[in-house]
Amino acid sequence: MKQIVFIVLLFSFFLFSQEEKKIALIIGNAEYGDNPNAWLKNPVNDANLIASTLESIGFEILLYENLKTRNDINDAFRNFGEKLKDYDISFTYYAGHGIQIDGYNYLIPTESNPQDEFDVKDNTIPIDNLIRWLNKKREKQQTHILVLDACRDNPFESRWSRAIKGNGLAKIDNIGSGLLIAYSTDFGKTANDGGKSNNSYYTQSLSQHLKTQDLTIESVFKRTRNDVLIESNSTQSPVVSSYLIGDDIKLFPNDYSNKFKEIDILIENNELIEAMVETEMVLRLEKDNLLAITKKGVIYSKQENYPDAINEFDKALNIDPENASIYYHLGMMYYSMNNYEDALENFHQCMKLDPEDKPDYYVIVGKIHLDLQQIDLARTNFKKALEINPESIKTLHNLALISDPQTALDIFLDIKKIEEKTNSRDRWKTETSIGVLYAQQGDYNKSIEHFLNTIEILKENPELTSKTYMLTDDATGEPVRVNELAQAYANISFAHFLFEEYELALEEAKNAIDTDSKHVYAYFLAGISCQQLNSYRESIANFNQFIKYGAQHPELINTYLEKANSHMALEEFSSAIESYSNAIEIDSTIASSYHSRGKAHNKIGALEDALADYTHAIEIDSTNIQFYTDRIYIYIEIMDSENLEKDYFKKIDLEGESFQVYMDLGYYFGILLNMGDLYQKKKSIEYYTMAINLNKKNPKGYVARGNIYQYIFKDYKKAIDDYTLAFKYGLEPYVELGDIYEQLGDNEKALENYKNAIELDPVNFQYYYNVASIYEKMNKNYQALQFLTTSIALYDKTNLDKKNNQPINMTLEESVVLPKRNKPSPSFHEIVLKKANIYKALGEFELMCEDYQEVCELVNCREYPYKEIRKAIKENCK
Repeated sequence: MKQIVFIVLLFSFFLFSQEEKKIALIIGNAEYGDNPNAWLKNPVNDANLIASTLESIGFEILLYENLKTRNDINDAFRNFGEKLKDYDISFTYYAGHGIQIDGYNYLIPTESNPQDEFDVKDNTIPIDNLIRWLNKKREKQQTHILVLDACRDNPFESRWSRAIKGNGLAKIDNIGSGLLIAYSTDFGKTANDGGKSNNSYYTQSLSQHLKTQDLTIESVFKRTRNDVLIESNSTQSPVVSSYLIGDDIKLFPNDYSNKFKEIDILIENNELIEAMVETEMVLRLEKDNLLAITKKGVIYSKQENYPDAINEFDKALNIDPENASIYYHLGMMYYSMNNYEDALENFHQCMKLDPEDKPDYYVIVGKIHLDLQQIDLARTNFKKALEINPESIKTLHNLALISDPQTALDIFLDIKKIEEKTNSRDRWKTETSIGVLYAQQGDYNKSIEHFLNTIEILKENPELTSKTYMLTDDATGEPVRVNELAQAYANISFAHFLFEEYELALEEAKNAIDTDSKHVYAYFLAGISCQQLNSYRESIANFNQFIKYGAQHPELINTYLEKANSHMALEEFSSAIESYSNAIEIDSTIASSYHSRGKAHNKIGALEDALADYTHAIEIDSTNIQFYTDRIYIYIEIMDSENLEKDYFKKIDLEGESFQVYMDLGYYFGILLNMGDLYQKKKSIEYYTMAINLNKKNPKGYVARGNIYQYIFKDYKKAIDDYTLAFKYGLEPYVELGDIYEQLGDNEKALENYKNAIELDPVNFQYYYNVASIYEKMNKNYQALQFLTTSIALYDKTNLDKKNNQPINMTLEESVVLPKRNKPSPSFHEIVLKKANIYKALGEFELMCEDYQEVCELVNCREYPYKEIRKAIKENCK
């Protein structure tokens, strides 16, 4: 079997495609004038040398010597031009005299002896006559090479007028694509005719390099230039004007060119083992084949076998140390290794050896600087690449990546114009990018417009809707193809979501799912849209579909988190904890995941678990104030004063001293900490004092501290001092003052303050009860009854439960915001009971009985505290 494989491979090795057809027009003019001693020595020799050279590498030759007249040269041009349609490559070589007049070049026939510029125009032939043939549009793409070795120094020229002699050739500007023009010397200069040699410096070198296998045409002329500069001591400097297009042109490719094309295709398709087999076959036949050694290095590099890759590239450099391509491949290898320093060094060496403008070099160097976050250097290189090729979509994409949103949008709009000219298959990607950028700007209409363009393009080209990326189905292990059209619907869904159009977002997400039932991101969009529509059960169902198909998707962690949020909204706290835990398993470094799970644990009363999660969140992110705030709530629940204080002081470290923080600490130690330890209560005074010192004009601090003096330490003088300051800064603690004067037995002042409190808050039932209590003490029972009746009526309008006197449906936040005063509010039955006792004192037994009956409906009158009620009912009520 191995022998069969070898024979097949060997057979395929020698099956080469048909070679390109090549034709050459060669003219050598030497015998100018009647004096043989004035004739040029080498043009005919040069023409014959180039003819034999080109013939040896497969060119059909049209050779002309000493064309005498303008018509002779023009006939040669026409004969050549009419044949061009059947050929792929043409090569024109002219050796002899040439001249420029007013920036136009003319070739001089041997019988022409121009004396002035009019003679030149009448009797010589403009080079444009040939250029027209070369620029002529034909069905196939062609490559034309024109060599002008037409500036020979010679005594014949001395007979010309000063106006036309010795000024060499001008640069030809009317060059079409696919044409390269080489000049034997610089514009406006003359070339050496060769001295004692039978050929000029230029022609000798050109012939040598034309016969070098596998050189690109640019490399042929570059090497020729180097040789001539050395040989002439830099007095003669050949130049080239190139407008070649397409792949590199090689006039003399070796026998392996097609084989290397096959190898390139295998490498591009990542069929690296097959590519290595084909490369080794070339090396068996030619062990020092430079290109094969280089390809072997590239293959090793793609296999991430970097030591062997470097070894092969070193072998290649030993053969040709100035080969720019090898440095390019080394640069690419180091770039793939993230070794940016060595990558840049090799790319710079590549550009040094091949200084002609190559946009790809600038692009890759720009991408390296981009990876290094050297944005300005990246931008500079991308812009250099665009100066060479302004319509390079790849370069424009890279530049857009490092631009602000508006500039990026402008770039993508330019890309769209370029792609529309060529009807590019990638137009849908550009439309998508434009839509995303408009969405980021908040331009809803234009965003949707471009996303719809994407859908239209994809519907017109169903072959494009294959996949964007591959995922794995956890259930089957099979790859999941993501449909491009489904992605386009998902993009529109996302745009609607950004603009809070959640019903439309859900509709487009469903369109994406209908197009591709395994498009996981569409399920995510459907899920978050359902959340916004309060359809939490449906959102969970969509998140579950995402989890089923998207085990490798980068949004998986967010899906678990959003699913947990939906469970929280449904008060399914255990399920929420499970989803938060799944997210933490994927990435245990996200502080907010632990914080959210802690809140869920808190909801089910798992305070230790909540505390552990909040602590873990703080270990990851010790700067998040909310994490400390929520942990403080746990410390309040478990009465951990020491750690509570530490967290409050950590909040102070993070956000500075705060009036409210010290107020909270004062409240905790004065009110919430239900302990008899006066030392802890004194802490309350200290913290309220610290709050006051931070903001001496805030009356709440004085009232809070006054409450502690009044209700805990019974220090009425200090309490009155604080309340007096509270009055000064805008808060009127009449109730607290009334209570103090009531305790001191000063009923008049107590009554005055309680009534002032009613003026400030005429719907507070407690204030009316307080007034009634003072009137009762003053034996003014009818006035007391009046205020008790109002108190009962106002109580009915509150959200308090009559049996336990607690707020109904009060949130944690509301309970914290309520006035922090220590005098307890009377319960409903206490108000009614006071009213019944006054009726009893007035002898109104029937009304007394009604109120006692209502009290007994609220409390168990058989219990000991209500013995007097039972006795009164027994004696006075039926």
